[in-house]
Amino acid sequence: MTNPSLCNKEKFLVEELETLFAVESVNYYKKIKDEWENSCVDPMEYDRMLTGKVYTQFNFLIYEKIRILTNFEVTRFFALSLAQFQTHTPANRLDSFTRKYHRAYWAPEKVKLAKDAKELHCIKYIWLFYTNHFSLFKVATEKAQDEFKSGVLGILSPQAHADDANPKHIHEDGFLCFTKLLLSSSLHSMPPLAYNKQLSDSLKRIKHEIIGNLFILTKDDRKPYLNSITHSLTDFKKTIPISQSDINECLKKHNIPIPLDEIKEVENKILFEILSSIPRQVKGKFTFNYNEQWHEIQLLYFDYYFSKTLSRLHRFLEEQQAELNPITYSTEITKLKLKTNLSVPQLALIFKMLNELKPGIFNINSDAELHRFISASFETKQSKEEGISTDKLRILFNQPDSKAADFWEKHFYTLLTEIKKLK
Repeated sequence: MTNPSLCNKEKFLVEELETLFAVESVNYYKKIKDEWENSCVDPMEYDRMLTGKVYTQFNFLIYEKIRILTNFEVTRFFALSLAQFQTHTPANRLDSFTRKYHRAYWAPEKVKLAKDAKELHCIKYIWLFYTNHFSLFKVATEKAQDEFKSGVLGILSPQAHADDANPKHIHEDGFLCFTKLLLSSSLHSMPPLAYNKQLSDSLKRIKHEIIGNLFILTKDDRKPYLNSITHSLTDFKKTIPISQSDINECLKKHNIPIPLDEIKEVENKILFEILSSIPRQVKGKFTFNYNEQWHEIQLLYFDYYFSKTLSRLHRFLEEQQAELNPITYSTEITKLKLKTNLSVPQLALIFKMLNELKPGIFNINSDAELHRFISASFETKQSKEEGISTDKLRILFNQPDSKAADFWEKHFYTLLTEIKKLK
């Protein structure tokens, strides 16, 4: 006779976690749907849900699962559950979660899953938050396993788990806030200009946080710390970053003046109005009756601000890595500097333009490495005995001098003429 318990497939903790999140996500969606006259969608609710209600339910679920098992069965349960965190990763579980979300939505009825585009789009964005917090639940499971082995099983808050996993007490609030903003870039819950302002402010905070953490960490821990941040950001890379030229082409297509610098109402009223409005929203309510021209421009700017800010953070991380691995030059080499008749702004601009050629012609890890090479290898009329300031080079790379641009524009025409003679 077949054992009835074997007829039911065993469920381990990652599968249970997916079900918990699906049920809570459906409950929130139905609540907004029922109260649409008085409530607006809050995209960050899924973030709070995972670190709050779902996290608490998950911890109590662990206790409920193991309290009726023998020691051998508990050991097996933890081993297989932790194995699921390796096999049932967010990257390959979206389809499974979609089915669970669909079942939770129609329960207790059984309705065949239909590939509704709007619903699938919503689930995909919900899944971004799950992906961001997946490791939190793995840590909770490992903690519960350790407590079981020691004979004590308690339920701790997410902060308590974070403190245990962070013995040096480095700060992570700025990084978490920054990644939440990156996640919300596709949810379009605020005007593009407001999103850009929040990204800029968050970038400043995370830079201060990283520098503070590097000061706390030992020399051996600093490089792995920077590597871990860089690795955490890989999931946010877009396939094709949006550039200023992409923006200009879109604005030109819609006959909107291209801004020279910062977007101001007095200089470009129509673009300022577009970027100050919440996408797909009329009178505070989300709707699909929206201006398609405006929406195209808004989406492009969201991606542009996203790409630009993420690129700035990567450059900052590269600079910090370079500071940990400075290039050392021998005394003989440093004495052999090439004297030029260029000014520092002119020298900085020519190297900046060469560095931006695609494919790249310099085999370097960061701009900071190039700054140090220029400082150690070149001499201008005005440069002092200690060499060209790398800080000044960094500023000039980010904010090129207009007079230097005029200088090189004139000489580039001369070079172009000479090259044509060689053909």
